[in-house]
Amino acid sequence: MTYVRNYERPDLFVTFTCNPEWPEIKVELLTGQRSFDRQDIISRWQKRGLPHCRLLFWLERKIQPDEIDSFIFAELPNQQNDPILYDIVNKNMVHGPCGEHNFNSTMYEKRYLHKKVPSTFRQRYPKRRGRISSLSSS
Repeated sequence: MTYVRNYERPDLFVTFTCNPEWPEIKVELLTGQRSFDRQDIISRWQKRGLPHCRLLFWLERKIQPDEIDSFIFAELPNQQNDPILYDIVNKNMVHGPCGEHNFNSTMYEKRYLHKKVPSTFRQRYPKRRGRISSLSSS
């Protein structure tokens, strides 16, 4: 809130996620070390998920609402157009199976759901969306 008081609301709130298996990280480790043993390499670890950092950006030219979807989106890449990126995203960012298909999932404890998954319906703000490519402007 101090930032907001002093600089107004940021234009972007961005989370960068790190893969601790990146070769650039592994080459810096000593024998027997894990990436999480090196706070000079991994900036944050919450004992779940991947290391990440959150950044706030204030832009000189403000983003217009109709511009946002052109550079910020959360969807799977097209497997035919970019199979390498598709594989990377599926390997590192998609988790599952969950629910009755996998009671060993971290979402379950003693076969009971404990992390509110699946999420409840959201009337206003979707967690993710897919592009509707079959619509035209005509």
